[in-house]
Amino acid sequence: MSLLVSILYSHIIFKEEKIAERVIGGIIMFAGFVLIVLSR
Repeated sequence: MSLLVSILYSHIIFKEEKIAERVIGGIIMFAGFVLIVLSR
C-alpha cells in the first residue's frame, strides 16, 4: 500500500505526469504480492 501512496505523493510534490500508468503499474505489483502471499 505504501507504493500507491508514494506514487500519489510523487505526483503531488514533483508534478510527475502519466499518473494513471504509474497507478496501474503499482496495482499490478501489489496484486502480484498478494498472489505470492496467498500461494503459500
